Amino acid sequence: IINRLQPYKIRAEDSEKLLFGMGGMIIIYFAAPLLDNLLRKIHYKILVFVSLLLVLLLGADQVYSMKHPNTGKGITDYDEAHLTLQTLTLFSWTL
Repeated sequence: IINRLQPYKIRAEDSEKLLFGMGGMIIIYFAAPLLDNLLRKIHYKILVFVSLLLVLLLGADQVYSMKHPNTGKGITDYDEAHLTLQTLTLFSWTL
């Protein structure tokens, strides 16, 4: 007798994907409404000020990162052939 549930066994990679998806659902359905209720209690002008401050900090970080990019072992020490092969292997589904 063939077990009908055997084709539906969950592999380790699939369980990680399910866990990631369930975590996203928890954030969307539970954490987001709670944060929305908290943010509605804060005065509008304060929210605009904090938002603009965060955008300015992000912009400053972008400018700094363009002038001083991350370099060093594990970041820029790869040779071109290895990097190209690795990129093709990772993104072979897009070709």
